[in-house]
Amino acid sequence: INIPFDVVRQGQSDVEIQYTIRNDGDSDARISLLDHNFKTISGGDIPASDWIATSIEPDLPDTISSNSSLTFTSLYTVLQNAQTGFIRPVPIVHFQDIRTISITDTSQTILNNDSVQVIEPASIRIEDLSILQDTFAPNAPNVNENQQFHLGVTLNNTGPDLIDSVK
Repeated sequence: INIPFDVVRQGQSDVEIQYTIRNDGDSDARISLLDHNFKTISGGDIPASDWIATSIEPDLPDTISSNSSLTFTSLYTVLQNAQTGFIRPVPIVHFQDIRTISITDTSQTILNNDSVQVIEPASIRIEDLSILQDTFAPNAPNVNENQQFHLGVTLNNTGPDLIDSVK
């Protein structure tokens, strides 16, 4: 499992997770379903509704030849109120041996897992607006109608994510 991001924000979309599935058997395997489950680093369950799978490539079902691997890429939307902290995917792969297609088996074996930190996004609020006393407004905060003046703005980021510019 590979997650190209170290950090994602609540409400973020198009979060990519790559799942490489290996078939070590002598028969081809048909992958019919990939259950998208997540846990905290300590093993606690994450509600299934926190991470919504929006796409998977290649499409399922798909076949993995014997003794080979296939990488599936899923895109997710992380809900606005998703649990924060470090999480890791714990998928369940549903598959059939191509020779016994009517029998479905599952695998939860993960040889190489990755994790991602979910954080609250930045949240900007205006703390203060004031007319600046300068050559435009020497009597600030008093100004005349149609008089130009500079406005001072103090912003506060109440979220844990950093902001590097405001437009």
